[in-house]
Amino acid sequence: MMRFNFFGSKPNRERTLDVDPFTDILLDLQIASVEVHPGSNYQVIITDYEDYPISAEVHKQKLVVTEQNQRGFGFNAGIIKLKIEIIVPQDATLSKITGTNVNGSLKLVDLTCGQVDLKGKNGSSKLANVHITQALNLEAANGSITLDHAMLTQFNTRLQNGSLNITDCQMTIRATLQNGSVHLDGNKFLGQNIIDLTNGSVKLQETSNNVSYHISTVVGLIIYHGSKVGKHFATDNDDNNTLALRTVNGNIKIN
Repeated sequence: MMRFNFFGSKPNRERTLDVDPFTDILLDLQIASVEVHPGSNYQVIITDYEDYPISAEVHKQKLVVTEQNQRGFGFNAGIIKLKIEIIVPQDATLSKITGTNVNGSLKLVDLTCGQVDLKGKNGSSKLANVHITQALNLEAANGSITLDHAMLTQFNTRLQNGSLNITDCQMTIRATLQNGSVHLDGNKFLGQNIIDLTNGSVKLQETSNNVSYHISTVVGLIIYHGSKVGKHFATDNDDNNTLALRTVNGNIKIN
């Protein structure tokens, strides 16, 4: 059973840790927000509470970040504020970012990384100006995923309830959403791409490269450049690069 801790008037604290160089990051978190970005040195800036500490240690070039009190949430006057800022040198290349962040947010900015594998329950993920050379794998029950100016070799995601927003990115994508919305704008899709949405809407601005569309809906409309085109629609622009958009109950609009 989840236990709630009320810290009363105890203030949170901020600590800056200089850590040894690392290539991997492992997250074991419940409610903290995490941001990873470049700077001048390897550092971790932690905002936490004495009663709810967060640890960050490097073992064999792996940074392990853990919330120590994982049996309950922490409150300060009704406001949760747990934050982790991970800083790597400008020229650093990370190998892996893995783990769980159950109810927190994730932000990756201006990074190059081999593999990202993260699972959560409630929260948001935002990646901007990143290059993932192997695969980005994100899984969550409720939340949003925002990708902006990202280059991804492979992007795999599963969302039960939430939104997927992708702008000015290059990738191969395989996405499954139960309930929510998908917005795609100015992207370059390479290879075989599939987005399945059970309930919700899809909005697509034309891609930046030639892509063959395979579009279908069971209950809904497909609108292609202002015209209704029925329940199934396909173009034959490029056999090598295809984008399949499929909904059960929802509209698909392509501008």
